[in-house]
Amino acid sequence: QPSPKHEPEPIYLKDQLWMTESPIYDDLTTNLPKQLMKFTDLAFPDKAPLMPTHHVVQSYLEEYSREIVEKHLVNFGSRVTSVLPMRDEQGKRIWEVTNTSVLDTTHTSTSTFDAVIVANGHYTSPFIPSLPGLSSWSSVLTPSRSPLIIHSKSWRHPPSMPKKVLIVGAGISGMDIADHIAKSGSQVLLASRTFKPGGTTEPMVTHRNITYVHPVAEFLSGKEG
Repeated sequence: QPSPKHEPEPIYLKDQLWMTESPIYDDLTTNLPKQLMKFTDLAFPDKAPLMPTHHVVQSYLEEYSREIVEKHLVNFGSRVTSVLPMRDEQGKRIWEVTNTSVLDTTHTSTSTFDAVIVANGHYTSPFIPSLPGLSSWSSVLTPSRSPLIIHSKSWRHPPSMPKKVLIVGAGISGMDIADHIAKSGSQVLLASRTFKPGGTTEPMVTHRNITYVHPVAEFLSGKEG
């Protein structure tokens, strides 16, 4: 989401599972080798590629989680509503955590832990900045056409892309998606604050169909040239 002050992305019930839209696209792989991705007590399969696909990572996580789920070490279907620092009888810092069931909000439980990791996924909600001219530019196409502007979270595969694509942002996702689209034959303009045309910083992704351009200052509709 744009900031911690925004409400989290809504979750919905599907086949008795609470879900949000997945950001995983068809050809997604890790950006780290499997030796660095693994847990200390479980290695990736030997046959797995150096940069595992998301299918391999999912299977790996499912295998790792199977034992801890069977031991009831994971509390599903609950929302953390309170985390308070406490001291035990020896004066050691501990944390009191209160959970509320998402299915029955009247049911709460409280436990204490030695440590708390906050992994609230505050980047999970797609954010498209309000750049000058963006709205009028996107309305040029007829309603029957595919969406003109999409967030990287909604992208799935190159065949759905037009012949010329502008990607705003050259982060890990932006560069990876640019590479996939370029290899499918589309021309890609990659707007970046880091890798500027004629700059001294070497781009991490290069392809004959990728052209690095300056950051977008304004969008002009077809009527404006």
